[in-house]
Amino acid sequence: MRSQEHNSTCPLTGRWNEYNEPWLKEAISRDDEIIMATDPTVPSNLMRINKDTGLTELNGFGREYGYLKGNGYSFDNVSKKMVKLP
Repeated sequence: MRSQEHNSTCPLTGRWNEYNEPWLKEAISRDDEIIMATDPTVPSNLMRINKDTGLTELNGFGREYGYLKGNGYSFDNVSKKMVKLP
């Protein structure tokens, strides 16, 4: 069960921990290829402005892209997929 207090103060982290990271871990464990609906080579697709601090930070998609890259994946610009490097 997720903490309402945690999610209300940090919704991106709450969603990441509950949904994104577990899904990505399972896909990585199977060496799945992941179709990208958004182009990760465009920097503005990976970032957002934090409303509280005014600073630029990774958005959810940017965090997923970085996580996949950190786990041995690379973006194939032809197929528009993240693929596991050999």
